[in-house]
Amino acid sequence: MKYLLLLPLMFTFLSTDVLAEEKIYHIAKVTAIINDTEKYSGCMIRLEPEFQGIQSCPRKDFVSLDCDGKVINTRASASQLLNAVQLSFVADLSVRLRITENTVDGFCIADYVRIDK
Repeated sequence: MKYLLLLPLMFTFLSTDVLAEEKIYHIAKVTAIINDTEKYSGCMIRLEPEFQGIQSCPRKDFVSLDCDGKVINTRASASQLLNAVQLSFVADLSVRLRITENTVDGFCIADYVRIDK
């Protein structure tokens, strides 16, 4: 009888991984930066090579940074992400991005940027 009471609790813990948002890490060069006050949640970056692995992202060449802070990033954190991306663009360095399945205007959103040398 004790085990029957624990079964729903165990299912809750095990199902959280299944329900978790899909995220991938992708290493690429930033080949373009877009700032837009009307679309793309404020800013986007173009990546080369394109990322794979998230089926819910219709476009694999551009990623939003959610600069408006309306989906997953705050404005402050998105500004820091954009600063890192701009630095990598100017210095021609690769970035490692964590791309989430959250979308804005049909583009997935990155919530992590690391500059690689």
